[in-house]
Amino acid sequence: MQTKGGTQQATFITEPQLYFVLMRSDKPKAKPFRQWVVSEVLPRLRKKGYYLNPNIESTITELKYSNSHKDCLKRENENLKDEVIALQRKLLSLYDRNISKEQEAKVVSKHYGQRLSNNEKAQIRALRSEGKSIRQIQHILQRSESAVLKVIKNDKRGVL
Repeated sequence: MQTKGGTQQATFITEPQLYFVLMRSDKPKAKPFRQWVVSEVLPRLRKKGYYLNPNIESTITELKYSNSHKDCLKRENENLKDEVIALQRKLLSLYDRNISKEQEAKVVSKHYGQRLSNNEKAQIRALRSEGKSIRQIQHILQRSESAVLKVIKNDKRGVL
């Protein structure tokens, strides 16, 4: 090698070779350990700033994936719970409507063909003046909706 002082003979070693020499040991088990430290551990320390066993690194990656998958499943579960609750409410609403229609059918069949008495007509008028709805009057008197409506319509037209 050419220097200011003339031609010099020099031997260059790589960084791994330097560490290998510095960690010199006469024990036979030391050589594989030194090679592992120099070829794997030190380069990773320089590159990442830390060293993790490759098995641990893959385990950490798996855990990260598992946690994100778990979070996704939690969100999906919450959405499904909300959907079930909405469907249950809808089912209850349909059930309530069905029950009220069955009750109405019983009322209609119970009084089918019977005319409203003057007392019932007076009760309908009184309940209506109290602000009761047609459905409430129908339920209280156990009469059909059409019978209650007939009295209310006749009252509006002035028919007694």
